[in-house]
Amino acid sequence: MLAALQRLGQDNGSHRESHDVLVAAMRSGRLTLETDTFYCWPECYFTAPPHLMQRFRAADLVIAKGDLNYRRLVGDVEWDPTVPFEDVCEYFPAPLVALRTLKSEVAVGLSPGLLSRLKETASDWMVSGSYGVIQTRL
Repeated sequence: MLAALQRLGQDNGSHRESHDVLVAAMRSGRLTLETDTFYCWPECYFTAPPHLMQRFRAADLVIAKGDLNYRRLVGDVEWDPTVPFEDVCEYFPAPLVALRTLKSEVAVGLSPGLLSRLKETASDWMVSGSYGVIQTRL
């Protein structure tokens, strides 16, 4: 993440403004970046160790990015795609945003109408990497 932030800082265009905003937020303590060995484990988030759940609980917002983190959030099971994201992630102790490009057969939180359109127009919509979701539990 810090390497990406440095790269943003080298830009003379709009990315430089993003860099400056993020750096200011980090310096003020409004934005923190943290890591934990749990992120390398093959476990779902509902099994996270207590110290990590406590970190999440203290956060104003947790942003999870990527297909693997999404699957870990929802238990990596083939849900009915219309089951609400909020219900599946009810256990999570902080406001949550999940950013994900679909690359596996796991999805929740889709409206029945959207699901029907996807099935009609793209049989591989769950795994093609051409579709994505931003889902929240606030």
